[in-house]
Amino acid sequence: MGIRIDALPPTAIPALDYEFPAMKGGLTVKLTLDQIRQALESRAWIMLASAATVDLLSSASEFVIITGTTTIVSFGVAPDGFSRNVRFSGVLTLTHNAASLILPTGANIVTAAGDHARFVSSGGGNWRCVSYQRADGTPLAIVIPPLSRSASQTTNGAGQYDFTGIPSTARRITILLSGVSLSGSDDLLVQIGTSGGVETTGYTSGSGASVNSTTGFIIRAGNATRAARGALRLHNITANIWVSDHSVGQGATADFSGGGDKGLAGTLDRVRITRTGTDTFDGGSAALLWE
Repeated sequence: MGIRIDALPPTAIPALDYEFPAMKGGLTVKLTLDQIRQALESRAWIMLASAATVDLLSSASEFVIITGTTTIVSFGVAPDGFSRNVRFSGVLTLTHNAASLILPTGANIVTAAGDHARFVSSGGGNWRCVSYQRADGTPLAIVIPPLSRSASQTTNGAGQYDFTGIPSTARRITILLSGVSLSGSDDLLVQIGTSGGVETTGYTSGSGASVNSTTGFIIRAGNATRAARGALRLHNITANIWVSDHSVGQGATADFSGGGDKGLAGTLDRVRITRTGTDTFDGGSAALLWE
């Protein structure tokens, strides 16, 4: 029959020794009060203050709470295979080192209150973090969102082109222009909208030295012989506010950049490529990327 010493509550341990009766093979086990208490303490959380070197070997318990905010670069010297479960009580930096403190991301980790980790020694002052769990459940590694692309549209014969079905999770949208040209001297406009439709007011935007617009993100063209090649990017700065920047080449002597911003009435789900007047598109193609 097995006996769980670590399951005994401290209040159940009087100030005397325990002697267990002979078991199979005639073995008698005798434990002192101090030995029983040590077994219990090895399961308790023990606090260690953060420092450049936190000596995990000094902890009598396998469960350690590290307090404070001092950056940690080492956990001291411990035998190969020695391990400790660690909980952090605040914000500090664990400094990654490819030999002495190997972290799962290969980079420094900034802790938060309630984060848990397990560190295993490989001897000689070298440690590896074999697991790390954030208190809020977010992953350690930065997750790069997938890049999605719309179907390309040939910009020829119409006055505007709409791209719809942009997901609500999109935080950056890139409008790609390949040789897009107009029939006259209008400038290009990029407008954004919600499920209620494209919005045509409330923009603050400029392109080049003197071209601006309140009806869309403007890209200077102004010449029927020029074809726009480049990109306009939309960035979701907060809530439904979008900021634009663009860099577009239109020939050897016509390269324009600019930017703007616009607050939408709701969640963006569409982008329109149009113009400032009544010209029609007569060449090129356009597509969208979002992430």
